[in-house]
Formats: sequence, C-alpha cells, structure tokens
Amino acid sequence: MTDTAAPLCPSHPYGYHRAARVNPAGARHVLRHHSLIGLPKRCMVLEEELLEADRELDFQEELTILERTPAPVWGVLVPFAVAVAFALLMTVESAAIAVPIAAIVALAIERIGAAVQRERLRRVVDWRRRVGR
Repeated sequence: MTDTAAPLCPSHPYGYHRAARVNPAGARHVLRHHSLIGLPKRCMVLEEELLEADRELDFQEELTILERTPAPVWGVLVPFAVAVAFALLMTVESAAIAVPIAAIVALAIERIGAAVQRERLRRVVDWRRRVGR
C-alpha cells in the first residue's frame, strides 16, 4: 500500500497499516507486531487481513500461547531492575536508605509489568471474540 492508500484506523497510529501485518503461512507468528505487549489491538483492518490470509486457525493457536506466556515487557523490566540494584549497591552507603528505595523500585516494576500483562490478556480476550476459541 502507498501512503495515500493506507487505511485510517482508530486503533493504530497513522501508517501502521501501510504494509501487511499478517505474516505468510509457516511464519513463527501470525501477526507482525513489535511492542512490549506483544499483541496489537483488534481492528477491522487486521481482521480483514487475517481473513484474507486464511490464518484464523493459526491465530487461535497463537492466542492460546500468548495468554499463557509473559509479555515481552519483562525482557526490559528485569534488566532494568538488575541495573537499579547494581546502582544502589555502588552509590548508596547505608542499607537503611538502599532497602526502601529498592522496595519502591521493585513495587513500581511489578506494577508496570502487571499492568502490561493485564492489557495483553485484555487484547487476547478481545481477539478471541473475533476468531473464536
């Protein structure tokens, strides 16, 4: 598709649908989507592409896997937590100061990860309404 032919979509940013988002049969993932959630929002354009590519059954299987695995955000949050812990060890002289800071950072990281995981599961449920179980 060209820039002028890219369909407008209320769910995705401008230009998201310039290229096909459904991978050909045999690809590891059905939808081409790169984010910390790991699954795009459902929209009519993606639904049409999925139907045209005849990959709905493959996508059902992928949704089953997605709902049982953690979101890709953990691949970012875990190294970030390790970096914060290392920085605290190197810079803070007192454990009385480092422990509360570490606890607050750990809680924030856990809450961010949980929020992303909830959004991922919400998207899985939304997609299941379209492609079935």
